[in-house]
Amino acid sequence: MPIHIVGYDGINRHKICYTASGRAIQEESPDFMNGVPRTPDSVSPPPDRALTRLRRSFEQFCTLPDSVWDDVRQAWVQCNVSRGEVLTDEGETERGFLLVLEGVHRVFFTARDGNEHTVAFSYPTDYSGIPDSFFLQVPSGYRLEPLSDSSVLATDYDTLSALMDRHRELERWAWRLLASALRGRSKRERDHMRLTAEERYERLLEESPQLVQRVPLKHIASYLGMSPETLSRIRSSNS
Repeated sequence: MPIHIVGYDGINRHKICYTASGRAIQEESPDFMNGVPRTPDSVSPPPDRALTRLRRSFEQFCTLPDSVWDDVRQAWVQCNVSRGEVLTDEGETERGFLLVLEGVHRVFFTARDGNEHTVAFSYPTDYSGIPDSFFLQVPSGYRLEPLSDSSVLATDYDTLSALMDRHRELERWAWRLLASALRGRSKRERDHMRLTAEERYERLLEESPQLVQRVPLKHIASYLGMSPETLSRIRSSNS
């Protein structure tokens, strides 16, 4: 499997090569130039603006003292991923964890009849990944791919796990992040059972209006649990 991301962890200063599934391969003795890792064009140390967005994303769930943040900020690299690139495939264990800076990512699975079922989208400042596969290190039941060329901040499981062992604040962050993801999934399942197709689309427009501008309608229809034809009819009746 080709390697497409190269970065450096902020704890052990090892070089990390991420495969297309986010799998991290660590190599000893990284090549540094004045303390800054040499990276390919697609990967770079995060600029201050990206790190500010990263800290805000963490502090949605817990406050990070500056001493903790100094460790966290070193564990991430900025990199570019291409539209349609499979970041995690069904059956693979996710090793990478991402924060979207630009672009939209989609999580979906393929049913036995060949139809794709979309279960989540990630936008700028959202985390992107398969949370249960990443945090439990179990095979993923879903596929993760960008719907457009995308810029992300990336870290790997071993580095983030070591940080969580060192800082209790990050355990609190992970617990609240997973609780939020579970709440969102439960709400979506409840809406699918309680609301009509029209009501599900109206709620989507209220809560995530950016979807309609950024995501192909066939994926929106899949996410809402309806056919593209049904979604087209609903949109026509609302226009």
